[in-house]
Amino acid sequence: MRALAITNLNLEDCATKEINGLIKTKTAAKETIILFGAEAEELAKVAYHSQTIYRLLSLMDSFSFEDASELLKKLKKSVEISGLAEWFEKKTTFCVRSLIVETREMEKNMLEPKIGEFVLNKIKKEKKFTPAVSLEKPGILILIYLYKNSCYWGIDLAGDLSHRDYKIFTNRHSLKGPLAASLLHLSGYTGKEKMLLPFVKDGTLAVEAGYCSGKISPQRTAEFSFLKLKPFKNIDWEKFFAGEEKKRNYKIKNIFSSDSFSPNAKAAEKNISIAKLPLKISRLGIEQTDVLFKKGEIDCAVCYLNSLEETQAKELLYQIGYVLKKGGTFVLMTGEKFILPENKELKLKEKRETKRGENRYTIYTLQRR
Repeated sequence: MRALAITNLNLEDCATKEINGLIKTKTAAKETIILFGAEAEELAKVAYHSQTIYRLLSLMDSFSFEDASELLKKLKKSVEISGLAEWFEKKTTFCVRSLIVETREMEKNMLEPKIGEFVLNKIKKEKKFTPAVSLEKPGILILIYLYKNSCYWGIDLAGDLSHRDYKIFTNRHSLKGPLAASLLHLSGYTGKEKMLLPFVKDGTLAVEAGYCSGKISPQRTAEFSFLKLKPFKNIDWEKFFAGEEKKRNYKIKNIFSSDSFSPNAKAAEKNISIAKLPLKISRLGIEQTDVLFKKGEIDCAVCYLNSLEETQAKELLYQIGYVLKKGGTFVLMTGEKFILPENKELKLKEKRETKRGENRYTIYTLQRR
């Protein structure tokens, strides 16, 4: 089965590494997506364990387009020649949804009804029945992903994989789970290293690190849409998920998080409690980091500095330069206008940019000399 995973712009390598760590497959990365092949149980494993992806599709087709007219023409033809009918049974309901990024060629309210019409005609012709449309709880969710002038469409297998049940106490600086997890991957974190997370805010980075360390799924398996899909019905999912859950380990250690801003620390503690992880939040300021840890004691560190915290960047780099081991990695994400201070202990290894919605970020990967 051909599959497509949607992830963060310019962090596709993190999702690729995660997928390749979960299953044996060949991957191909393009902007915001990973293409790969997998069997049903392998796709379930990716959906269950992945922390870095937003959506997972069984890919029907992909193509480029120049304008709205060409897009609709190609989609109509693509639906007609696809194997979509194989997924439908008489009582199967469906709906069409779209994710439109970096393109103004088509609006959702124009695209979705048209594709729905193409699907109805396809099923009527091949299966000799008319499937019902269900906008709230469809049996099949057909997702159209438009990115710039590329179109990818297929069957959504697991819904919104960026959703996290633990994220109850949040603020405007909260990170999405997949972005936080990608930053952890970028630092080289595998769950075994000593990880430092200063300015942890609502605790998203801490929880994602805990999930990675304990091999704990961030998902609710009962909500996976593939459980109802025809090609997935002959698998004993209860046995499958029971086997995956046996791998969980809640005895997590060596994740050190801090935030001296009391509302952040309280929110982080509550979210960590909801996630049922044994993690603590220090309320000490960044300037006391070298009191808590020995020189070179930390393997890797990750931090997101918002605009209000950027005045502390110089002290942050000094402290990280002291506690990070030689060759250790520090991943720092900031707003796009941030200027990185000089630090003799840390060298800039890589700089990349990403965005989510209207928010643009710069990500610095620094290495201890």
